[in-house]
Amino acid sequence: MYSTRGMVMLPLFVLGWCAAPAQAQHLAGADLEFGRLYDVDPATGATSNPRSTGIPLLTGIAYSPAGVLYGISNRDAVVNPNSLFRIDPVTGASTLVGPTGLRAIVEGDLAFNPATGVLYGVTNVETAAREMFTINPATGAATIVGPVSASANIDPSALEFLPDGRLVTIDSLNDRLLTVDPATAAIVSSVPLSSPLGVVAGLALDPSTGVLYAADGGIDGTRSLYRLDATTGQLTLIGPTPGAPFGLSSLEFIPEPSAPAFLAAVAVLALRRRRKGNSSLSGTGQG
Repeated sequence: MYSTRGMVMLPLFVLGWCAAPAQAQHLAGADLEFGRLYDVDPATGATSNPRSTGIPLLTGIAYSPAGVLYGISNRDAVVNPNSLFRIDPVTGASTLVGPTGLRAIVEGDLAFNPATGVLYGVTNVETAAREMFTINPATGAATIVGPVSASANIDPSALEFLPDGRLVTIDSLNDRLLTVDPATAAIVSSVPLSSPLGVVAGLALDPSTGVLYAADGGIDGTRSLYRLDATTGQLTLIGPTPGAPFGLSSLEFIPEPSAPAFLAAVAVLALRRRRKGNSSLSGTGQG
């Protein structure tokens, strides 16, 4: 008697085998001045494959637990200022989600809380206070959480959640790494950075290794990639990011673009093999 056991197990085996590649991540960076997305080599800092997002003054990027890359524009963008966008990580093409309703977003960043899926952003400066906010990814509407500082004496320029749940931001004005309360935006603790960074900066946590990366940009920046020890503030230089003329203002780890397509291709191949087997079974007249 003809057995279909092999036909059933083949797709399951193949799909299970390629599950690991589907989880592979790569480091991406964005610049403020040109609104470009780059591939960043975490081993050398080299940037490549620049692609325009069409977002003027792209302040920060963040990849959602639902699998969408978002970006935000600042207050000085000529078109759609203070707005949230969806970005295709492969082509860089962006789609407007909507205005945040805020009026004065300056250089800062975005970060998703991996435990709750809430999207956080910095910095809004409608008053002297440096404010953190949350954003509805479906509409772009923002809600103020609170001031990281009640005065203009700090400059939150990067944002990231750590494996232990802490939310940290780089204060590029005073060269500190701040831990802030996600519920209030209040500073919980701070640690000095071992070396100064530029006026704009980005942070990204490698989900597979737990390594925290930092990059900076701007006229006064080093325009380089670093590993950052969140406990001590030690910055370890990896290398410059020469492909981005003004450095990077944001970093994010996102899934390899080829992984979903690879998974789909293997699924189609498995389905074709299964259909071919069924066709052979019908032709032999076995049951």
